[in-house]
Amino acid sequence: MNIHLLVMRIGILVILAVNWSPALSQIDRSAYRDSTIDEVIAEHSLKAGSSATVGKNIALIAPEYKYRLRLRATGHMRKLTPDMVDAVSAWSRTNPDLPAFLKEYTHEVEVVVEDKPVWLIWQRSLVAPFRAERSSGGDIDVYAIFAGVYHGKPLLFATAFESVG
Repeated sequence: MNIHLLVMRIGILVILAVNWSPALSQIDRSAYRDSTIDEVIAEHSLKAGSSATVGKNIALIAPEYKYRLRLRATGHMRKLTPDMVDAVSAWSRTNPDLPAFLKEYTHEVEVVVEDKPVWLIWQRSLVAPFRAERSSGGDIDVYAIFAGVYHGKPLLFATAFESVG
C-alpha cells in the first residue's frame, strides 16, 4: 500500500470519528438553546441550594427544556450516587415516557461552575467517549435536558457532548 492511500484512509477514519462520534449521535442540536447553568435556574425561577424550592428543596419540571452549555469538565466521573438514583427515580414519575429513557443514565460527570463543582447526569453511551476525550478535563459543550432541582442541586441530564478546543 502506498503512503498516499494510507494517509487518505486515515483521514477518512478521522472525519468519520469526529462527525459520527457516539457522543453526538442522534440528537437534533437545533433543539438545544445556548445557556449557562445559572441562566437556566434563573429562567425557571428555581434557587439551587435554597430552601425556597418546592417540597424539601426539590422542584422537578417536565422534560421539555433543552440547553447547550459550555462547561469546564474536571475529568472526574463516578457511578450515580444514591442521592442521584433517587433524583432519577423521582423525575421518572413526572412523565410516562421517562423510565425507559432514564435507564441509560448510569454515571455523573463533574464540571466546575464559578469555582464550584456541579455533577451532571451522564448516559452510559457517553462514558467511553468522555473518558477517551476528556479524562484529564477541559472545555466541553454539553447538550442537556434540565429536570429541575433536587436537594438544592441542578438536575441536568446530558444527551451528548462535544470537546472544545
